[in-house]
Amino acid sequence: MRLVLVAALLLASVSFAQPAGLPVFDLERLELNPSGKGSLVLGSGELLPRGGFRLSVAGHYERNPLVFYLDGVRKGALVSDRAMAHVLLAWAPLRWLELNAQLPLVAWQRGDDLRTEQLGTPATTGLGTPVFRVLLGVAFGRTELASNVARFNDEGNPRS
Repeated sequence: MRLVLVAALLLASVSFAQPAGLPVFDLERLELNPSGKGSLVLGSGELLPRGGFRLSVAGHYERNPLVFYLDGVRKGALVSDRAMAHVLLAWAPLRWLELNAQLPLVAWQRGDDLRTEQLGTPATTGLGTPVFRVLLGVAFGRTELASNVARFNDEGNPRS
């Protein structure tokens, strides 16, 4: 766990990888399921078993996730290429409770020079918006075929 924290601090810049001249927003669109129950990219309502713990790292690449247009004319890509790493943590201290955390890390990104449009280039590395979740199991099936229902609350605000 210490290694993950040290790597996150070394790879991340204070700028949070946000291009200058833009309002603060979260560019990250991929939201993963830290418990991995059902699917990695879609929560199924299933919780980890009591005492279950999962720590994982996932990565992905994006091409042109943020392109700037002015009057219908493409001026360039603020972010043209982007490699991400996600550190995911899930723990179920009780049968009906699961705690999740997701830390997206911008491992590398680049964009076009749009200073003529009063827009800066993004930082090469940085942190995404950390997300913390509390999932409460509100109904449990009696068989494996019955579906489970979980109510979740997540918290994550883009940093300025």
